[in-house]
Amino acid sequence: MQKFLRFVRWCLFVSLFVSRQATAQQAPVDTLNEAPRYTHPITDSLANPGDVVVNAVTDPWSRTAVIADYYQNYIGSAVSDNQLNWTGNLSGCVPGMISQLAQDRTLQRINYYRRLVGLPDNMTFDPSRNTDTQAAALIMAANNNLSHAPPSTWLCYTPQGYNGAANSNLALGSHSSQAVKQFMDDNGNGNEIAGHRRWILYSRAASFGHGSARTNSNGFGFSDALWVFNLFVTPVSLPAYVAFPPAGFVPRTLIPPRWSFSIPGATFSSASVTVQDQTGTPLALTTHPVSNGAGDNTLVWNLDNAATDLAWNGSADKSFRVTVSGVVLNGVTQPPYSYTVVAIDPAGAGCPGPSPVASCSVAVSGGQSIYYGTENFRFNTIDNQSSTSSSDGYNYLDLSCVTQTTVTAGSSYTVSVKGIFTNSHQLRVWIDYNGNGVFTDAGEQVLTSSANSATAVVAIPQTATVNTLLRIRVMADSPSSAGTPCALTGSAQYGAGQMEDYGLWIQSSSPPCTVMTTVRNGNWTSPDTWSCNRVPTATDQVQVGHVVTVGAGVTALATKIVYQTGGRVSFLTGAQLKLAQ
Repeated sequence: MQKFLRFVRWCLFVSLFVSRQATAQQAPVDTLNEAPRYTHPITDSLANPGDVVVNAVTDPWSRTAVIADYYQNYIGSAVSDNQLNWTGNLSGCVPGMISQLAQDRTLQRINYYRRLVGLPDNMTFDPSRNTDTQAAALIMAANNNLSHAPPSTWLCYTPQGYNGAANSNLALGSHSSQAVKQFMDDNGNGNEIAGHRRWILYSRAASFGHGSARTNSNGFGFSDALWVFNLFVTPVSLPAYVAFPPAGFVPRTLIPPRWSFSIPGATFSSASVTVQDQTGTPLALTTHPVSNGAGDNTLVWNLDNAATDLAWNGSADKSFRVTVSGVVLNGVTQPPYSYTVVAIDPAGAGCPGPSPVASCSVAVSGGQSIYYGTENFRFNTIDNQSSTSSSDGYNYLDLSCVTQTTVTAGSSYTVSVKGIFTNSHQLRVWIDYNGNGVFTDAGEQVLTSSANSATAVVAIPQTATVNTLLRIRVMADSPSSAGTPCALTGSAQYGAGQMEDYGLWIQSSSPPCTVMTTVRNGNWTSPDTWSCNRVPTATDQVQVGHVVTVGAGVTALATKIVYQTGGRVSFLTGAQLKLAQ
């Protein structure tokens, strides 16, 4: 087992939001200190080549695949404060544990980011490291401070906690998978080398350790420790470079102002970088001094005008052409590396299946907030977790394609929504029963509250549109918000919260149609093609006795399909039939 020198550079802890802690608002201030440094030559701690061959699970130039991966494994890896379920306590200096769900989703998000850049996505958590990182998270939480070399005078100090701190990325203000995004963004002074990101994206990484704790400060909320100095391996193959953001389609909520480009063993001391926008105009940027000892050797730069360069109007794509020149590898100056990053709006793409009814767009005022957002939304089978609009990186998110539920007209269901932390919010839930996209018709606002959380019972009207993908719209905004379904007005001082759309199918209260048969030639997605007057779902048995066409890019769903005389299904470009297993 390799030995680890714990070389630590301790930076002064700075909070930009101290003055806000005196207000009635509660929010954790996301804070990082410098990433840990590994001062042995990294090659000294490499195991024999592993059997991992890098084959990206997600095609970076498949918009559909990138968006599906984002929703399933980035959005799907969110952990709410309640789901963390930390069992320790500060008063007794008990490290405790966090829930298995929180550990699993933290690892899910780490592997998501690695897959996004083309690295092996088979990382695991080492249970022996989890113990030390949990103790380290406790020390940071108890002292509301960060250090890779905590002194023995600090509250809740233990040798195990010191060991965890010396070998880990450390954060205040976030926990579990939230902290992974904080490490990947790697913002702030003192993090110009993007060391936290480099350890997560280290090409030789094999496993990590992880722990989180809750602080006694409303200003920070949580602490997190991610062990990064574990036994390293050399995969059989690796990409030529690791860039973040990477080449290909990238969800725009993941693109930070600080970019990086890594190659194991490369020399970047004479390297330069240019970034051009989609018109070919060079963007102003600052290249940071090269510093090794944190993962792979890396060139890091910031976009000087990130607020403008990374701003979007609507859902149009935004492309960036990156060229890195002057890289020396094995003593030889390499030809320039060039790649294109295309920032996309995941909500702007079509659904792989039936699309929801159109709706009014959401106008946002005040920007993203560290104080407001939707911690949890529950309705029937939907149970979705998120965080503040700042932590999640969005004010509006359309989940109607990927997070859906089915209810029955005439039946009643419980709906609940909780705002982040204990802050009061304007909470609203609307259901577009008639599918006209405006949410303002009588009875369509089904929950309203000026509190931190609210619950209501929703009776689905018999007159609601059935067998059509409708929208549920959920709002958690500042107390001063106007509370309309098409606008997040937020707070001039604290920013705006979140609006989220979910998918809703309403079925008739008449007996269910168990076997669907075609009644005429037509499109698969036309309800009047089918005996049940609706589009088949993944639970339907289908009998086809006519010519049915699956439109371009449409995924037809069924559990079983039987062809009768004269029956045929034709597929246009990109169409497919998916049978439930």
